This record gives sequence, C-alpha cells and structure tokens, in this order.
Amino acid sequence: MSNLFNIDLNGRVSKEDLPLLIGKSGRNMKTCIKNMWEKGCTSPNFKFVEEEGTDVISVSLNYSTQEQLELMKTEVELYLSYWESNKDNFRPQSSSRGPAMSRDAPRERSFHNNMLLNLGVQDVSSFIGEGGSNIKSLLDKINTDLSLDNKVQLRVIVEEDIVYMHVTLHPPHAFMRDYITVENIVMDFVKNFNS
Repeated sequence: MSNLFNIDLNGRVSKEDLPLLIGKSGRNMKTCIKNMWEKGCTSPNFKFVEEEGTDVISVSLNYSTQEQLELMKTEVELYLSYWESNKDNFRPQSSSRGPAMSRDAPRERSFHNNMLLNLGVQDVSSFIGEGGSNIKSLLDKINTDLSLDNKVQLRVIVEEDIVYMHVTLHPPHAFMRDYITVENIVMDFVKNFNS
C-alpha cells in the first residue's frame, strides 16, 4: 500500500524555477531518483506539485514504508539544498560519479529503473513463459495501453533469492512518469500470475 507525504516548498522554489529544477525531460529529477535508488530506496517516486490558482509548490513523495519515506525525504532535501547553492548553473550531482550533467552530454538518454517482483525464484521460468511468451504478452499490453511504440525493454533478473525486473524506457518516453505507469501494469501482471 502506498502513501503520500508532501513537503511545502514555499519560499524555496518558485514556479519560474521549476523547469530548471526538474530539467529537460525530467533529467535533473532522474538524477535525484537514481541517487535514491543507489542508497537503497526500492521504489523512488516523487513529483513537484503546483496548487492551481496559487504560487504554492510542494514535493509529493509516494512511499510504502517509513524507512523509504525517510530515505526519500533526505535525498530530496539534499537535492533542494544543492539547487539553492547552484541555481545559476544547476547540474545536480550523482552520488556515484560527481556532476551528472554536462553540456557535452547527449541530449536524449534512455531511462533505467528496477522493480522488485513478488515472485519466488522457482516461479521465474513459468512467469517468463516458453520462449518468453508471457514477457512478450506483457510488452504488447504496455505498448498498447501506453502507445510506447516498442520504446520499452523488460528483463527479469534473479540475484540469490530476489527477483526483479530491469525496465528500460527509450526517448521520447524516457522519464519517471511513464516508468510509474509501466510499473503499475507489471505489478498487475505479476498479481494475476500469482492468483
């Protein structure tokens, strides 16, 4: 079950700041999400919210456990603090590689994320299906529902007793919003498989 937690950004971020803070195609937000993932957040999910008819802006965190919430709150605060110190040349730092954005970087990048699957290791082969038939059905559903034009790739990975899916979204769908929708479709697919 997911819950929402809002952080009020009144006085810290204006509506004019949002495009740069989010970055082209959400690039800057993706850096923050990547940092959350690398620090152990299994389903990093947040968005900036503008209240209609006002200048009020907040960050809405979607979380499942208190531990995940605290991790996301910490990382969002680091993101905002870095933003406040570097507004004039905002290129957020990745936790692993120093500055994440450079002017020489390619403009279009694929978006990668992982999601834990509620599957036992013994169920993986039947979940994938003969010749990958179930994964092909899942991809067809995603492409049909979201009109992604085959811009998504799925790969089931098993590490010890953990089963997860690596999702790659290619431009122009390479951002968190489409990933969340893909994640919901995959989770429904897994739920139906388990029932």
